[in-house]
Amino acid sequence: MVHTDFQRKGIGTMGMETLLKHCQQEILYGFNYFALKGGKHFIRSLGLRNVTQKCPWNDAV
Repeated sequence: MVHTDFQRKGIGTMGMETLLKHCQQEILYGFNYFALKGGKHFIRSLGLRNVTQKCPWNDAV
């Protein structure tokens, strides 16, 4: 999660792209991630698919 003061500067994208590249190099076929409701567009922009699962902290936001 990137602090709101630093969002929209490419920090989260850089981190996720590094993670995805590492997963490809290690031949990992999947991983779990959690995103708040506002992060759905970001996750989709990285080409990840959403598997809907109710998370307790999403109701608190």
